[in-house]
Amino acid sequence: MFVLAYMVQLQVKHTIELHKTENELVGVNEKLLYSSMYDSLTGLANRQNLYDKLQYITANSNRNKNKFALLFLDLDNFKNINDTLGHHIGDALLKVIATRLKSVLRENDLVARIGGDEFIVILNDIKNEESILEGIEKILGIFKKEIIVKGKILKSSTSIGCALYPDDSKDINELMKYADMAMYSAKDHETNNFKLFTKSLDDDLHNEVNLVKDMHRALDEGEFKLYYQAKVDVNTKKIVGAEALIRWEHKTKGLIFPNTFIPFAEHSTFILDIGKFVLCEGAKFIKRVELLGLDDINISLNISTLQAKDTQLYDHLKHAIETNNIQAKNLSIEITESVMVENSLFASDLLHKVRALGVSIYLDDFGTGYSSLQYLQKFPIDAIKIDKSFVDEIKKDNEKNLILLNTILVMGESLGLKTIAEGVEEQYQLDYLQNKKCDFYQGYLKSKAIPEAAFIELLKKQM
Repeated sequence: MFVLAYMVQLQVKHTIELHKTENELVGVNEKLLYSSMYDSLTGLANRQNLYDKLQYITANSNRNKNKFALLFLDLDNFKNINDTLGHHIGDALLKVIATRLKSVLRENDLVARIGGDEFIVILNDIKNEESILEGIEKILGIFKKEIIVKGKILKSSTSIGCALYPDDSKDINELMKYADMAMYSAKDHETNNFKLFTKSLDDDLHNEVNLVKDMHRALDEGEFKLYYQAKVDVNTKKIVGAEALIRWEHKTKGLIFPNTFIPFAEHSTFILDIGKFVLCEGAKFIKRVELLGLDDINISLNISTLQAKDTQLYDHLKHAIETNNIQAKNLSIEITESVMVENSLFASDLLHKVRALGVSIYLDDFGTGYSSLQYLQKFPIDAIKIDKSFVDEIKKDNEKNLILLNTILVMGESLGLKTIAEGVEEQYQLDYLQNKKCDFYQGYLKSKAIPEAAFIELLKKQM
């Protein structure tokens, strides 16, 4: 009897342990299933969950002849928050935004986080364009309010692209591509903006692809040229250098200015090819100028944001200087503040290495951004280029609205930075700049950007 009782006791214990193990397995499986379908940070549906639910939504739309809108959301300048405040702040911000998104959507709508700072929103049962706009306005509205994260007050914004099922496409992957295209179009205009997909956007994409192909051909066939706009000493009126500006001398379309093709090059890695070309040709030109006996003419080359992220930029600069046997002091690079903002640690290291070569660094379009001031002391900047918009404010016999210009000039002097005013077209503008102790200027008053041979003739006239 004792043995029988003991065996029953063991069986009961085994049964309890078995049930416990089974419950634990069920719990683990539930957790695994949840993690496979939901974003671990925000609790929103993830990409796989989104695609699964889109199959049901699409089938329901086809059956009931309903429409739904697919919105592609991308936060504006989110990387800056991670870089400057830390990823823990960025993560906390994403959680708040996810909560706010869910709060303004209807019960039958869907929101998913598909990675980083990208979200997809599905607006179901769309009757007309007005109902789409109403949903978008609600979403944009959550970004107009300040967000307090871990004691920090943040302002965030988003760019939204929208594509409509089945009007724009019945293929989900294509629909997402169209919404993505519309989002990038919105981002090109202003923050907290949206764009509806249209056939013209698709046409623009095809035109962009064709243009990039034509640019590759043009580079191979030598159609790209460097033009030079003189940099002039405000006091002596002598040319001290030039900014190299790329032009496309198209074999059938004639002269094409960079504002036409550079934006498309920046959307692809072709901007890196253009950057290498500019550096190579610019260095060769510096050597030709030095051989004329002019060893104090500085040529500045524009560096794109993508080019500044290239770990080989320093090596390319060093190679160009050594290969052409030029004086590094006659070469400078022009960057915009976005180069410093987007990855400040990498940019700081890169620019200090570049400066150590003897290459000067100019901060272009100064005064048009929101964070330039804090970077002037952190980065090895030699000169600030004052944007043309400030120079345009210099009116004859009218010195109003010049507070910002005057502040920039005084600040440059106090920080020991050279100042270069862009877009000087009138003598009274130059007189004003001279009175305010600006160092150099560029503009039509002296010369527009001209081909190499014409610029050399300008230099010879002052020899």
